[in-house]
Amino acid sequence: MYAEIEPTGCSVRRGAVQLRIDLFLDEKDAQYEEYQDAPFHSHFIQVSPDITDDELQKLMQKHLNGFGAEFKSGGDLVAYNHRNKCTPYQPFNVDAPVEALCFDALREGKTPALAGDSMSKHLIRSAIKGLDIAARKDSFMVSR
Repeated sequence: MYAEIEPTGCSVRRGAVQLRIDLFLDEKDAQYEEYQDAPFHSHFIQVSPDITDDELQKLMQKHLNGFGAEFKSGGDLVAYNHRNKCTPYQPFNVDAPVEALCFDALREGKTPALAGDSMSKHLIRSAIKGLDIAARKDSFMVSR
């Protein structure tokens, strides 16, 4: 089993960096034929824009180990998620349109200054961190 960042799921949510982690089976796994190149589970996490690469990899490993073990045992992944739910990093509540505007502006190549003066520096930091992680997604692959 292995986990990797899916860039299309990277965004800003509630002021945090939101990342989508896709969990895959290896070719040697008995159920591989069922899934092949599709993830057996996709999981969203919200993290601080100050998260280090090492902290992110440890968090991904934790989710891979937990969801992977539950999947192998035939358990319910949704029930597992609710039993083991972590409190997401949530510095403040922000309107989704404001977050999307900030993230989309940066994704389109606008500098933080051009993204707008009304954008909070924290939102811009979160968006930049999300784009940075998505661009370096191959650096964050973990396996079991």
